[in-house]
Amino acid sequence: MSLPLEKTKEQTNNKKLRIICWLVAIASLALVSSHNFFSTNSKETIAREKAYKELISQRNSVYKTLKAEFIKENNLNTSKNRELMMEYIKIQDQASTKYKSLKKIREEVKVFHFKNMNVFLYQVSIFIILFILSILFKYLTLQLEYKSLRRTYSFVSFVFIFISLYYLVWVFYIKSDLPYLAHIAAISIIAFSIAIVTHSTMYWFYNKTYIISIYKSNIKKLTRHIGIDVKEKYIKEEDRKDYFVDTIDVIDSLD
Repeated sequence: MSLPLEKTKEQTNNKKLRIICWLVAIASLALVSSHNFFSTNSKETIAREKAYKELISQRNSVYKTLKAEFIKENNLNTSKNRELMMEYIKIQDQASTKYKSLKKIREEVKVFHFKNMNVFLYQVSIFIILFILSILFKYLTLQLEYKSLRRTYSFVSFVFIFISLYYLVWVFYIKSDLPYLAHIAAISIIAFSIAIVTHSTMYWFYNKTYIISIYKSNIKKLTRHIGIDVKEKYIKEEDRKDYFVDTIDVIDSLD
């Protein structure tokens, strides 16, 4: 009697798992390609970089000429060399001003400690996908029947979750004045704490869902037994209608 119910339940679970896998695949593709919608450099940044490089090129050219004249005349205090030195200083000042302007715009387009949105999304998408796959791996691990295998894979999934969370915390963690090792330790503690919460929440959610599914299965079995088996095997033909009506009334009265 229970075989059709178990088969239906298995088919439902498989369908849900397929949907989850498809959603994960689509989300992963969207994340990986998201950085392509943002330019590696803004037009203004490119323009300022070009202007700065041109000034540096002009400065270096003047310096080479000045060096050649000095070697030739063995004297910096000539009118031509003085003009070259003044020109060099002028271009150097312009290059310094342009570099400050370039540095400012670079700071403005930064996302956390990444160069721009393109680099940020490229980096963070990899770690988010790793986290999602770790969660999926954990979910699949909970489906295993053998406890020894489940424990091993559960540990591996926890390690993957921790690694992905470590790098996600690293991405969003604001840099502090802590020493390097203390900084790494702080990130590790935060990531480990979140990993434990994630792991425990998944256990709790899975157990709750599993218990509910057992209740539903048992209710279906009891309903079938009371409504069909008992009626056909133990209730007389003339009493079956009344029995059916009474059973429906009781079921309708349930909270």
